[in-house]
Amino acid sequence: EIKLNDSEQGPFVENNDDQEKEVLENEIEAENSEVLEGKLLEEAVQTLIKYLTDRRQKLFKVLNYNQGSQSFQTNLVNGDLDHFLKLAELVDTTLLKSYMVINDALVGPLLRVNNYCNVEEVEGLLLERKKFRELKDLYHGKGLHRKSLELLKNLGQSSEGPMTGTFHTIYYLQRLGSENFDLLLEFATWVLQTNPDEGMEIFIDDHPEVENLPRDKVLNYLEDISYDLCIKYLEHIIYELKDRTPDYHNKLVFIYLAKIQNLESQKQKSNSEEIIGSLVKEIEDTNNSLLKFLDDSNFYKAEKILGRLPLDDFYEARAILLSRIGQHDQALNIYVHKLKSEKMAEKYCIKNYIETDDPTKNVFISLLKIYLRPSNGEKIMLDPAIRLLSRHGSYVNASDALNMLPHTTKNLLLADKRQVEEQLMFYRSRRVKIDEDKMCPQCTRRIGHSLSDSSRKLLTRIQPSDDTLDELL
Repeated sequence: EIKLNDSEQGPFVENNDDQEKEVLENEIEAENSEVLEGKLLEEAVQTLIKYLTDRRQKLFKVLNYNQGSQSFQTNLVNGDLDHFLKLAELVDTTLLKSYMVINDALVGPLLRVNNYCNVEEVEGLLLERKKFRELKDLYHGKGLHRKSLELLKNLGQSSEGPMTGTFHTIYYLQRLGSENFDLLLEFATWVLQTNPDEGMEIFIDDHPEVENLPRDKVLNYLEDISYDLCIKYLEHIIYELKDRTPDYHNKLVFIYLAKIQNLESQKQKSNSEEIIGSLVKEIEDTNNSLLKFLDDSNFYKAEKILGRLPLDDFYEARAILLSRIGQHDQALNIYVHKLKSEKMAEKYCIKNYIETDDPTKNVFISLLKIYLRPSNGEKIMLDPAIRLLSRHGSYVNASDALNMLPHTTKNLLLADKRQVEEQLMFYRSRRVKIDEDKMCPQCTRRIGHSLSDSSRKLLTRIQPSDDTLDELL
């Protein structure tokens, strides 16, 4: 018998627990001594449930009441705590059996809350009735996660049944938490092998337990399985969770590169046009993701990545990395001589231009030098240089540009300038008479009273063509 002070008893009013247990066992024995059927059985079990529910409430109150009290804990330790726990186990196990007799829908709610059911005894009953969801709840409530996950795996891999597939295992693992991380990885493997897209929700769901998983360990695990899974996880923590850790940003770049190289190797070995086409598309998509990330992220280490890039590949990525460390000349050389893209070189200059009086810091001057003063035996690229000046001359100091142009080019430009000036003087000396019946030679519509609205567009259309102006005259 355990004696509690009045202030420590709380709502539990029983004084003799041995007597309580004896009464309970006698009542159960009495119920079992007669063969009850039909309505009589139902009424008897209902009465038993009512009694057990009342006993359960009082037991839980004494086990949970004021547990922060040191004197309460001392009394339980000095007394017989096991006695209370055994009594609670007897009550809950008997209550569950009673539910299974008249209303098994109540079994699940009982197992999903704190309970003292005997695991071995209840486990056998639930397996016999094939109540797998309730069995999973029993295991979970008792912290028997391995048993629960083994059950879910067996059910999930079966061809038919109420819990086939990966959903239930994914849901369970998402709430397992980092304290059971090794167990989580162990049972995540079959899910990822079966359904990798859905299985990744184990690691990228917005549940708190998922977000708090150790990211380094998750990365190491996923990298051993698939580049794609590793990329998906890194993109999630970087783009969605806004993780700015440089190591993760570097890692994503390295995984992109490794995947592209792996796909290129597969492409070289394949003889199927269909497979090669699919690989080419995947390489292109991955490379686009790589370039976008290199443009968007400010947290990777460009020098570290440059050291890992092959010298004979990934030229566009190298140019972006060189721009990050201010090596504009080298980046422009790649666009001009490796990628052979005048458009990309000019786009690069527009993006990286900074207004300055120092010609050595003007990216347009740098590009002009690459065209007009090439090194390593490259030929002068006069036409691209002229086009650059015609499109972006306002960014270049005229004297700097003229100093780089060949003498023959300067004379040609001067002659062109004089010819244009003469043409301008000629057309300015002529008059154009436009009346209501005059037709536009370009769009063949009557000009009429709309001249004031359309004159700018009209002049824009006819300006480049001498024939058009003559036709209008």
